[in-house]
Amino acid sequence: MLSVFLLIALIVVFVVTAYKEGKTNVSTTKRLYFYLLSFVALLVAANGLILLLNFILDRLSQQVIAGSATSEQLGLSLAFLIVGSALWVPHWAYIQRQVIKSPSETESSLRKLYIYAFLFVSLVLTVITLVQLLGWAFRIDNFSSSMVSGLIVWIPLWFYHWRLESKEGQPSPEARTLRHWYTYLTSFFSLAMVAAGLGFVLFALIRSLYNGIFPVSVLAGEQQPLWGRGTRVALSVMIAGAPVWIYHYYKTARLDIESTLRQVYLYLYAILLGALTILTSLALSIYLVLSWILGASKAANAADHFRALPGFIAPLIVGLALWVYHWSTVQQESRRLAFRLLAARRAYTYFMAALGLATIAAGLIILIPTIIDVFVPSARGVLVGADWWRSRTGWILTLLIIGIPWWSYFWLNVQRQAIKG
Repeated sequence: MLSVFLLIALIVVFVVTAYKEGKTNVSTTKRLYFYLLSFVALLVAANGLILLLNFILDRLSQQVIAGSATSEQLGLSLAFLIVGSALWVPHWAYIQRQVIKSPSETESSLRKLYIYAFLFVSLVLTVITLVQLLGWAFRIDNFSSSMVSGLIVWIPLWFYHWRLESKEGQPSPEARTLRHWYTYLTSFFSLAMVAAGLGFVLFALIRSLYNGIFPVSVLAGEQQPLWGRGTRVALSVMIAGAPVWIYHYYKTARLDIESTLRQVYLYLYAILLGALTILTSLALSIYLVLSWILGASKAANAADHFRALPGFIAPLIVGLALWVYHWSTVQQESRRLAFRLLAARRAYTYFMAALGLATIAAGLIILIPTIIDVFVPSARGVLVGADWWRSRTGWILTLLIIGIPWWSYFWLNVQRQAIKG
């Protein structure tokens, strides 16, 4: 279902790009037809080749016994491969001839959209296949021939289109914009993989250390091993995403400091999500402490009560690392592009102030009915116990302790800027 939705979305993007494109060496409609059909046909042919390689590898490894299912797999793979190749080869050959006849064809937005769209799709599929292969290496799942055939097909296709893109460059503003979209979308999902994987690995490590100091009681449940399935899955995701992020962020995007999309990436993804992670982790950690002090915990002892703490510390460390690294990057680049970065910094500061204000508001929303319940016992409800106020008080104090200094810092910063004019 997701693949169909993605394909439909890409088709819509192709049509919109064709509608907006003004410079044409062949008619825009004709160009849209050739590039869109080439894109879909190459995806069909690539999947057919993967199915065929799966069939061959399964036969060689004798994992599949000959039968109707195998025959259907072979027939389906050949149908995809033959039909897709028969469509892609002549259409792509025609496109390349147009490039030779008229080098300005490389400025076409549709051509660049085709290249960057296929680069992104093939890279995502490569990373997914690599995660599966690493999962087999870490003994999470059984080996599947698609783990090998997927890499055999998608990696060469990515390199072919990347070499084509590097050779042609970005001769137009539209081409540079599409390159920025590809670069930062790729950096977005790959950094998310690294952060998620690292967060769970840190969680497993801190949990293991905590359980080593404070052994799990019978009532708390079974102790989870450090090298469990979750840790191995997290390592697979992190290892697969790390080289993709390093290459695209440090090599491909190293000269893009004037790009608007770079500022969107730095502020609204890395810094903002890092700050949100810090805020949430701090709030949960503070509430955990306050609930124990106020006696709202139902745990038998302090060790069992604070056993959830590793789950808050790990994302706090990851969020802090994301925020510090990307904020230092912004500070370095802002010295060179102070006026260009003013709008992005203003939006960031106002959003952070609004986030702090929302946290305070949430605390007050809980505080007001709590006060009413204190003075109007009938408003508490029938099922409320004698210690109903402890948990509420913990949340009120947590939200106000986090929200007031957070909002004050960013709002005072906004006010100072307003005074300066």
